[in-house]
Amino acid sequence: MEYLLDEYLFSEDDIRLNTDTLLWPINIGPVFDANDELTQQIRGKNEQILMERRERLLADLQKMQRRVDEFADYGELNMMAEYAQDVKQIQKKIVEVENEIEWINQEENQFRMGKTEYPQLDAIKTAVDPYFRLFTTVRKWQVAEKKWMDGSFLELNSEKVEGEVEEYLREIFKIKKQFTNLVKKKKLELANKVMERRKAR
Repeated sequence: MEYLLDEYLFSEDDIRLNTDTLLWPINIGPVFDANDELTQQIRGKNEQILMERRERLLADLQKMQRRVDEFADYGELNMMAEYAQDVKQIQKKIVEVENEIEWINQEENQFRMGKTEYPQLDAIKTAVDPYFRLFTTVRKWQVAEKKWMDGSFLELNSEKVEGEVEEYLREIFKIKKQFTNLVKKKKLELANKVMERRKAR
């Protein structure tokens, strides 16, 4: 470098540019440090957002479970349309929750965190299905019965009515089996919990 300075005439700009180039490794260090600090701050904020969304999702799942548990108390025949609408709202919420879970799992992957499982959602989906089938089947039955009883007698086709009635009976039988299986499953889970508590004593 001294040789070049002795032999050639450099302009001020060339000397400043050369100095900047030689000092670059020293000057870039604080920039990297500031970048690391900024990255950590942003990561912390995004992790906080992820945690908040996880907590909100768990709260939503608990609300949904309470709503599904309320379906067992639904029994007014004149309210079947509203009951079916309530179940459809829960099913819509299930889709939203599944999308939220997908987003959360992607973010957890980005942060190299373990993937969070949400077994509550599967339990809710399993519990909602028989109620949806029951309420919609009863509602269809009510509409058909009104048409048969209050409609034109001349338009009735006995074979068609008999076929529809048999279809409703088959559907109700399937729904009854679903509810029976759910009750058995809950009894088994309760029995297992009682056994675990007894063993813990």
